[in-house]
Amino acid sequence: MTKIRQGVILLITPFIISAFANGAKKMDAPPDTTASTIAIVDLDQQIVQAGSEPGVEELLLVRSRYLGDYEALDRANRLSEGRFATAQDLLRRAHTRSAVHRFSDALADLATAEQMGADPKEQGEESWLRKHVLHATARSMESRSRSRSVANPLKCAATSARKN
Repeated sequence: MTKIRQGVILLITPFIISAFANGAKKMDAPPDTTASTIAIVDLDQQIVQAGSEPGVEELLLVRSRYLGDYEALDRANRLSEGRFATAQDLLRRAHTRSAVHRFSDALADLATAEQMGADPKEQGEESWLRKHVLHATARSMESRSRSRSVANPLKCAATSARKN
């Protein structure tokens, strides 16, 4: 796991824990979470530390998503457009392209990443991103059938054998 991903997880974890704790029971005292101003400063510091290293796009997308920062979105897009040497670069670029609604380009990057060695059977970022893009383009049935065949190829084979 990269330092950038670890940083994103560290930033988001208090919010997730707080949401589950508040959903389970009402608390009299305010929850022990990081103040939003501190979380934003931490995120900005991680972005500065990452500079223009591969992976900073994820931090910029988090900033864009939670703060509506279009400059961060533009920067993530500019950075990812110049990186396409590895399968991981293509996955990051596909994520950024889907954030700016360039869905067909994102799917093309996913396909190329798969050809370069990204494993489609891993139910990780690639699978999630493909489902997101297909849903956004009203092709979620393709995602559903693909995920079934990837998740359990024997079950799909058995289902198609019963139909015949």
